[in-house]
Amino acid sequence: MNQNTKDRRVRKTKRLLLEGLTELMKTKSINDITVKELADRVDINRSTFYLHYQDIYDMIKHIEDDIMNQLNEVLGPMPTSNDPIQSEEEIENIIKSIFEFLYENRAVCRVLLGPNGDIKFLNKVLDNVSERINFFLRSYMTTGYTNFDLALINKFFVTGCIGLVKYWLESDDETFEKTDIPHMTSLFMDLLKNGLRVKM
Repeated sequence: MNQNTKDRRVRKTKRLLLEGLTELMKTKSINDITVKELADRVDINRSTFYLHYQDIYDMIKHIEDDIMNQLNEVLGPMPTSNDPIQSEEEIENIIKSIFEFLYENRAVCRVLLGPNGDIKFLNKVLDNVSERINFFLRSYMTTGYTNFDLALINKFFVTGCIGLVKYWLESDDETFEKTDIPHMTSLFMDLLKNGLRVKM
């Protein structure tokens, strides 16, 4: 077997495992899913599973790390005081890229952020988003807010962001397709500018 054929088989196996795990997590907690159950669902041997992962938790970690790496690529480098976000257009492009990423990875993001997902992964996402929003708030919000005010606003906005994304991902297919990426981007920007009274 040549290397290209082997690589294709590995990608196919991992894709089947991901699809199977995603389906199981719609109704079951990670703690309740066994390797045997997953292997049976996608019609592979358990030994094949163990060629790629140590156990279900190891598989989840690989999936979450991959999602976070892809998301960080979409978001780009963390802003700094020396390299701030310059314009509304740049911010809008970042938001649009995030929704495109979520759209393309809807199935796995839905379960990872859902009730049967990993709370540690959700907290990791929250921390990432919070840090970026914190920089944004301090860079662009109107004056008159204390540091504690900004911390409260950050918490409010981060929680709202996650809630908005989860609700969108969990909507039925017809609603999901109607509220397309341009619409979600526009709605998000309206909330950002008008809801937080941001001066741009």
